[in-house]
Amino acid sequence: MPFLTDDDRPLDELLLAQRPDDGHRFQVRAPFAYLDPVGGQRYEVPVQDAASSPGDAGDGAAGSDLASVPSALWGLIASYGRQSAPALLHDHRSAVAAGSATGGPPSRSAASTTGCSARRSASRGCRC
Repeated sequence: MPFLTDDDRPLDELLLAQRPDDGHRFQVRAPFAYLDPVGGQRYEVPVQDAASSPGDAGDGAAGSDLASVPSALWGLIASYGRQSAPALLHDHRSAVAAGSATGGPPSRSAASTTGCSARRSASRGCRC
């Protein structure tokens, strides 16, 4: 999978913090990147500010709910696992596209395409 640590090693773990401690949002504690295998573009996912609460806007510190799974399906489908890195990439690129994260606002379609490409790479079957 084309997910890498910030020093270009294959990503073998995600360091996340649950915010608030009893909540359903997570913040990235160690940066990672996605290398698009088709276009060669590198997409960075930075560390999110632990001092910001998940509801804050402005720097993308709102965190992620990982893969949004309706609560009725929680017993069947986990919101975390192999899909966590693609979900975090998607959430960060969406924040960038909306202008609430650093990195300049690319088009929303660029964020959606990147997220779909990452999910397809992880699941080998995304039909987004």
